[in-house]
Amino acid sequence: MKMKLCFVLLSILSLASCGNNGTSNTPSVTYTVSGAISPPLAGVTVQLTNNMSTASTITKIDGSYSFSGVENGVYVVKPNYAGYKFNPDDRSITINRNLQGVNFTATVIPSGYSISGRITQNNTALPGITMRLTGTAIASSETVTDTGGKYSFAGLATGTYTLTPQPQTGLTFTLGSLTLSNITSNISNQDFTVASAIVTRNYTLYIKPGTLTINGNGGATLAAWGYTDVATGLPMFPGPQLSANAGDTVTVTVVNNHNIEHNFMIKGVTSDTAAIAAGASKTYSFIAASEGTYLYFDTLNNDVNREMGLYGALIVGPDNGAQYVWSGGPAYDFQRIWIVSEMDSSRWNTVAGAGGSVDTAVYKPNYFLINGQSGSDGMANAATTIEGTVGKTALVRIVNPGQFTNSLHFHGNHIQVLTVNGVRQTSPYKELDVINIPPLATADVLYYLNQPGEYPMHNHIAQMETANGVYLNGIVTMIKMH
Repeated sequence: MKMKLCFVLLSILSLASCGNNGTSNTPSVTYTVSGAISPPLAGVTVQLTNNMSTASTITKIDGSYSFSGVENGVYVVKPNYAGYKFNPDDRSITINRNLQGVNFTATVIPSGYSISGRITQNNTALPGITMRLTGTAIASSETVTDTGGKYSFAGLATGTYTLTPQPQTGLTFTLGSLTLSNITSNISNQDFTVASAIVTRNYTLYIKPGTLTINGNGGATLAAWGYTDVATGLPMFPGPQLSANAGDTVTVTVVNNHNIEHNFMIKGVTSDTAAIAAGASKTYSFIAASEGTYLYFDTLNNDVNREMGLYGALIVGPDNGAQYVWSGGPAYDFQRIWIVSEMDSSRWNTVAGAGGSVDTAVYKPNYFLINGQSGSDGMANAATTIEGTVGKTALVRIVNPGQFTNSLHFHGNHIQVLTVNGVRQTSPYKELDVINIPPLATADVLYYLNQPGEYPMHNHIAQMETANGVYLNGIVTMIKMH
């Protein structure tokens, strides 16, 4: 009796059949898929699934697993083991070759109960707030609120616990702590709110004449006027940085220690442009209503006062002081403020510095500045350069008080444009390697440090990479990733 024996494996790993009279079809090309669970965990069920069928295997003692005989296609790999969760939960893969490294991280699911809640101010979520939990069954544990202001503690045994938000400058909690007695179930909605405390920040700026020295080839010492926050100090280029958190009251007193009239205005914040007479002072008070980057400057004398160096930046952060561009917005690890500008030494600075009348119809700048410096100085200034370890994110706040558009070219990675002139852009944010900053404009951008190395940031307008026509100088700095 002739018998034909045929085995069919109904899985995605292989599909074979026995032909008549000992013959068979030509097998299709197949591949292997492999990976591991870390830390090593044996006995995890790993499933490989497509829209037709599912195959399973079990991890070995070292946590490794593999599938063989896998045909072309799109699959989902998913591990499962009681009492554990995996990161990621599953992985989608495309098979057209042997695929290794389809790995997962295993974490024990805490047993017991949980306590959770949210922190807000004026019904707005507060991310980045540290919460501490102490109790009879735990010495101390801390967690940080997420972008939605939420926090959670898990794996808690029956007992009495106390929740305490940790102190943070400028914040007052309406409830200092909260004690939960003898919990025997999950506890949610343990919320805290921050009182809207009035914080006042006081600044005094002195307007003074002085000089600005440009080093390097083509450099010179220019007559200049600037702000300083030291009564007996020299003018600073740019002026001192003003900082506040959203909701703060800010008071700026401007003292005119120069022999001509000046004024002070923050674009988009204040509107008083009345002159401050020589030897006089004036106080400006306002509420820092919205997070962002703002330009302050002298609007008088047909742009001459501004060109001579009377400008600076106001930085307003979230009301809780956290490192987010705005409350609930993108996070960053560190920030840089770049103030880019230019000066016409012979036609403007020399004439104005000597008390003459500038012909403002002719403006041909020959010195170009980033934070009051040029060339190698800007490339070496730690307050200007972007420097940090791979994986960090830098927030760069760009301000242009000049009269020319700046075209800034980032090497090493693209930037994400978050705000333009204070207007928040929508996610996904536009990615650029060159950003144009017109006169009196601002922009906030994120730069992700993605690869080791040293890269330049320079002005794409060749003239602005010079000092009095000599290259390399002007607006340039460095990006250093390590």
